Amino acid sequence: LHDLPGFEEIAYHLHAAGEFARQHGHRLTTHPGPFHVLGSPRQDVVEKSIIDIDIHAKILDMMGCGKDSVIVIHGGSKQDGKQVALARFSKNFEKLSQSSRDRLVLENCEMAYSVEDLLPMCKKLKIPIVLDYHHHNINPGTKDLTYLTSEILEIWDARGIIPLFHLSESRVGITKDDSITARRAHSDYIENL
Repeated sequence: LHDLPGFEEIAYHLHAAGEFARQHGHRLTTHPGPFHVLGSPRQDVVEKSIIDIDIHAKILDMMGCGKDSVIVIHGGSKQDGKQVALARFSKNFEKLSQSSRDRLVLENCEMAYSVEDLLPMCKKLKIPIVLDYHHHNINPGTKDLTYLTSEILEIWDARGIIPLFHLSESRVGITKDDSITARRAHSDYIENL
């Protein structure tokens, strides 16, 4: 970041944006794309993921954001099996900067990791889980949502961070009988609370 042309001006504007957010009670979070895979078996993917997650943390730090400003990523790769991939994730999590480790949270996803899959590792590493209800409806696992939610909230509470949830649903007209691909598409607005 420091090597960017006009870094001083960028830093000034990031700080000003953070100040604006604080003055207006806004919580700023980031949600990097699907290419951030700390559990990947490919070292180049892991290295690039660490670099980019650390950049997100530095930006939030430069903005003066507090601990509630988190970085949301998915569990990612399940190559070699979920347990092996999550073990790689755990090992690579330790390679992140302290700011990144303090800010990183995991979101359940509709294709790979349910809340139930992530919970043991997240409890061990004290990584909060962002419960995405849309993803949960597609990939619910086997445990009761009430139980899972209370387990999730315990991690957020232990870290002293305000919990974050994602609420969305499939596009209008899509039913549980449609393919996962069809069900994944998010609606423009929430129709059913």
